[in-house]
Amino acid sequence: MAMSESSSVRNTGVSCSARRAFVGGSDARVMMGADEAGRGEADRANLSGNPLHQPCDRATTKPSPGPVRAAHAEFLAALAGNPPRPIRLEVDSLDLDDRAEHVEKMLAAVHVYLTTILADTAENIPGGKLDRKYLDSLYSDFTADAVGGIQQAAAEMREHETWRAS
Repeated sequence: MAMSESSSVRNTGVSCSARRAFVGGSDARVMMGADEAGRGEADRANLSGNPLHQPCDRATTKPSPGPVRAAHAEFLAALAGNPPRPIRLEVDSLDLDDRAEHVEKMLAAVHVYLTTILADTAENIPGGKLDRKYLDSLYSDFTADAVGGIQQAAAEMREHETWRAS
């Protein structure tokens, strides 16, 4: 049975209309592409009148093994495992200390991921025109400025809290 690309059946067993119902409205266009999300049910019916299932290609592709995929999985796990705690309306130094710690952890996770991605990319650039040491230095400076700024604000707030308490 020959099928066109738009009506091919893939191996997830979930129809595009079911996925669209789950995703909902215009979000379906963003996630599945305007062409697939915009088709009507009539476009998905074959000559027998039965709707064709059209699961997305990405659902059946196997992630390639290797350090890039592993770094990506670790990065996502770090993000999911370290949600930021909300800062209260009346912020205190402990709130800022917690936020500085969170930012430091998240930027460390980004750094590991970015280092892996850049190393993989550098291997595939003819002539090796990617200065990873320079980029690493820039990232370290950025991290120090971001975390240091929050830590400095926490220290100043602690001084103010101590002065106010006495």
